[in-house]
Amino acid sequence: MELSSYNYSMEEEYGKDLPSFENEFLAQNYYFEYRMEQLSLFIDLANHFGYHPDFSAESLDDIEEFYFELFQSNGFIDIQMTINELEECLSIYFGEVLVRNHDRIEWVVKEYPFAKEKYAAGLQYGKKTRYFKNLFENYYLTAKSSTERRMQKLYKRFVSKL
Repeated sequence: MELSSYNYSMEEEYGKDLPSFENEFLAQNYYFEYRMEQLSLFIDLANHFGYHPDFSAESLDDIEEFYFELFQSNGFIDIQMTINELEECLSIYFGEVLVRNHDRIEWVVKEYPFAKEKYAAGLQYGKKTRYFKNLFENYYLTAKSSTERRMQKLYKRFVSKL
């Protein structure tokens, strides 16, 4: 199999899971509401566990600590949330930190080029756009603890491309 056809298949597969909308306005409204709900849920959870996210770049260290505290204590059961659901909230928080701290980074919603009437949300920074639902999928597998500060490294990688 050629690499280009393999990539196209991956792109098509991703597009199948995206929501459909009649127009871009409806998609933007949906993703705005989704972001607000995820942020509210995440902030409430973090506050409940004694963390106080303030959307600063420095807050990513505390948020990473919060994530690993929940993971190591199996706290996902207590909050009745899956790891994936928390990682999606974490992804929205991370994106919001970027947007609030850098004028050249913004949330975007665009029609997905590999699936008709499907829309994706992501971050536009510089000349690039990164679409995502979960930037931190299975994060516990890539980072062993919050001391690695991988969120700060990812933050700096985004900012360096401005």
